[in-house]
Amino acid sequence: MEEMQKKMAVMTNMEAGAMENSVILTFEIPTSCLIGMQGVLLNRSHGTSHLTSQFSRWGNILKDGMKLRDKGSIVTMAGGKATAYAIQNMQPRGSSFVEPGDEVYAGMCVGIHNKAADIEVNIAKDKAVTNVRAGGFGGTSGSVVGSAVKLSLDGFLGHMDTDEALEVTPNNLRLLKKNAKGLKR
Repeated sequence: MEEMQKKMAVMTNMEAGAMENSVILTFEIPTSCLIGMQGVLLNRSHGTSHLTSQFSRWGNILKDGMKLRDKGSIVTMAGGKATAYAIQNMQPRGSSFVEPGDEVYAGMCVGIHNKAADIEVNIAKDKAVTNVRAGGFGGTSGSVVGSAVKLSLDGFLGHMDTDEALEVTPNNLRLLKKNAKGLKR
């Protein structure tokens, strides 16, 4: 119910489902707000929800109350190959779409930020090589990097904001800023 309310849905009915411990919730929601909702509901309900839709009527959309997303994007400011060092340093800020060795370019969204604002990172940054040995992170070989978040087409469309575009190729789906140089700092 919380996720549907974020997308301007109005609950019109709640009834017991045919299966034990199930509930059928009926909402009125603009069709444009349903993009990405299937994945969100599956994540929030741990795979136990089901979403169907049916056209109800034409109407006006009040965009003032609509919030597209709760979390911002992590955008890379430099091109190259993503490094384990940079991804590990980015992990406290959010989750990553890329893995070490993936090719990235400036303006590409490489992850989901924990907060609502977009941030810039250099995902292709290598660890500085010095003659001084220190404890801790040992570079790309011994690092522990969490697995990358793999989003479907619907997942990317559900996450993207109005200032982002989705690049669809036969092998990859990539989210990018429409105006890469114009990212607010």
